[in-house]
Amino acid sequence: MRLTPSDRHKESRYLALWPGPVLDSDAMETAPMPRYRVMVDENFHYQDVDERREQGIYKSVDEALAVCRGIVDQSLQEEYRPGISAEALYGRYTSFGDDPFIEVLDGADDRAMFSAWSYAKEHCRVICGEP
Repeated sequence: MRLTPSDRHKESRYLALWPGPVLDSDAMETAPMPRYRVMVDENFHYQDVDERREQGIYKSVDEALAVCRGIVDQSLQEEYRPGISAEALYGRYTSFGDDPFIEVLDGADDRAMFSAWSYAKEHCRVICGEP
């Protein structure tokens, strides 16, 4: 919301009476909220950026992380066969599965770290019923 000169005058009179810290309304408008782009590499084309695709852009890190987990889950489901071991399923994933990652747009966010391989390794044990 942009303030008119009249609004600014009213705001400054009000803020002069305010006892606590004041947030700058202009600074709040210009500071972009981080957005999160989920990109997907294919393990079959390891390190081939021409095979990389964008999955989408998300407003929250939690949403981006959920999308990444879902992509790995889908890859594991496609590679799963009855009786396969967790180690064999993980090997198939690292050879043929999708490898999503998160890029933070408009700033930085340390929470946006996702290792598809680590998630897959843990999830393979769960899927295959191994400790």
